[in-house]
Amino acid sequence: MLTTPHAPDLVYYVLGPARSVAAHMATRVNPTFQRSHDALRSGGELPVTLADARAAIELCTALYHAARTREPVSLPIAADHPLYGGWQPRARP
Repeated sequence: MLTTPHAPDLVYYVLGPARSVAAHMATRVNPTFQRSHDALRSGGELPVTLADARAAIELCTALYHAARTREPVSLPIAADHPLYGGWQPRARP
C-alpha cells in the first residue's frame, strides 16, 4: 500500500510521459482547430460549416444506431429518430 509521501511520485510516474506528449502536441495545433480559433476571434468564416458538422454528427448517429440495433438507418436523421436528442441510452421506467 502506498503512503501519502509516495503518491506524488506515482502520479508523476504515470502522468509524466503524457505531460511530454501534451507539451509536444501544444506546438502542433491541428490546422482546422487553428483556423476555427482564428475565425472565432476575428469574426471570419469558419472552416467547417454548421451543415457539415450536422452531417458528420448524423452519420455518427446512424452508425451508432445501426450497430446497436443491427438495422439500416436512413439519412438525414429525422426529429422523431430515437437518438435525435442524444446517444445516451434512456433509463427504463
